[in-house]
Amino acid sequence: MINHKIVKQKKSAKAKSRPLCVDLDGTLYKGDLFLEELVVALLERPFCVVQALTRFGGIAAMKELIHSGREVQPAEADFRPEVVKRLREEARRGRKIFLVTAAHESVANDVAKHLGFFTGVFSTRKDVNLKGKKKQERLLEKFGHAGYEYLGDSESDRFAMQSAYAGHWVNRITGQLQPRKAGCRLYSLTAIQPWIRLIRPHQWAKNLLVFLPLLASGQLGRTDLWVQATLVFTAFCLVASAGYVANDIADVRSDRRHPEKGRRPLAAGILTLPQGVALFFSLVALALVPMRLLDAGANLILLGYFVLSLLYSHSLKKLPLLDIFTLSALYLSRVVAGGFAADTRVSSWLLMFVGFDFCGMAALKRYTELLNQEQPSPLGRRGYLAHEHDLLGQISFLAMGIAGLVLALYARSPEAALVYRHPERMMLAGFLWFGWSTWVLLQAQRRNIQKDPVAFCLRDKVSWICLFLMALIYGCSK
Repeated sequence: MINHKIVKQKKSAKAKSRPLCVDLDGTLYKGDLFLEELVVALLERPFCVVQALTRFGGIAAMKELIHSGREVQPAEADFRPEVVKRLREEARRGRKIFLVTAAHESVANDVAKHLGFFTGVFSTRKDVNLKGKKKQERLLEKFGHAGYEYLGDSESDRFAMQSAYAGHWVNRITGQLQPRKAGCRLYSLTAIQPWIRLIRPHQWAKNLLVFLPLLASGQLGRTDLWVQATLVFTAFCLVASAGYVANDIADVRSDRRHPEKGRRPLAAGILTLPQGVALFFSLVALALVPMRLLDAGANLILLGYFVLSLLYSHSLKKLPLLDIFTLSALYLSRVVAGGFAADTRVSSWLLMFVGFDFCGMAALKRYTELLNQEQPSPLGRRGYLAHEHDLLGQISFLAMGIAGLVLALYARSPEAALVYRHPERMMLAGFLWFGWSTWVLLQAQRRNIQKDPVAFCLRDKVSWICLFLMALIYGCSK
């Protein structure tokens, strides 16, 4: 009679003696350390990248140049928790765990040292890029056919899978391990939600500012101007989304260690950096379609907006106060471009109102980020400290209050008399704006705004009521 308990124990002992090999980039680590280091080098050491390209001797040599002299300082948030949990359990049972990766040996050793449960490391050296078939050959040389189990995430891992006793894929969306079936390919990422989250369509509400000059000009009956304004709006949506993607690419490491931003598709490892780069260039290409139908003035503003947004992602966001003024300038550019679309000169009143209000909103965004962060350390790649949130709150209150005052004073100006039959009624809009601003600031103080204030306002009932009353005041003033 077969003793199933003994058979099970023998199988367990045999599996325990078989080493478990795990890939690093995309499997254990949420991103790709080489590509992330390449992005950092492009932002901080562009001459190093030029040097790597001019001396290009293959991927392995390029990794050597990019990673030489730089120490990786990983954090727990950088790794997939389900994979780390599985590896820790196996290590506690006495199983040998090997890190087998195409990452540079200095990077792989830093990661292995940080996690502390690896028996050994196989990685890329100056002369060999340990990826695909090279990785398979190394594993066969060390363990033999079916002499190991393997954890991977990409199509290049299929060679190591073929020679393994058993293998598991990492589902990029859930982070869970899935058993490899015979003849199966890499788990296909078909979900559209991560792509939508990456381009941030809810932020397109800011681009409605391009319609303000048309509304203020009193030319609402001209269909051609509405068409031009809609084209400008579409171009700004695409260019702005490209800027958001570029920002996520540049900030992928710091975002990964943020409690909220760590859920973004690139930071969470749901989408890869090459996919993010491809999306960036696709959005830029799509933006050229409506831009071809616009005049030179609007295109010049769009180009300036795009360049300034990239500079913001690269360096301006790290400079305290200048980051706020840059965001305000980005909002103002929408209004100026809308003026070209409406074929009208944008009044100084409108520029002052938008400039002060969105300067206050930008300060409010930094205020909420500082108020909600747990560690009293500098805010990501920004230059603010935790104790400076009171100053940012004061800047926000002052700027948004001035915006309401500008709106009230505009009602008594000669310019308003040319546009409205009852301009004095627009004074109510100034008081209403001030009341709404204090409401939003109160919600921020109570920590009801966790992310972007604009996203909060889009969900806030009080904000929608105030918007309806503003439209009503505008209609009664015409």
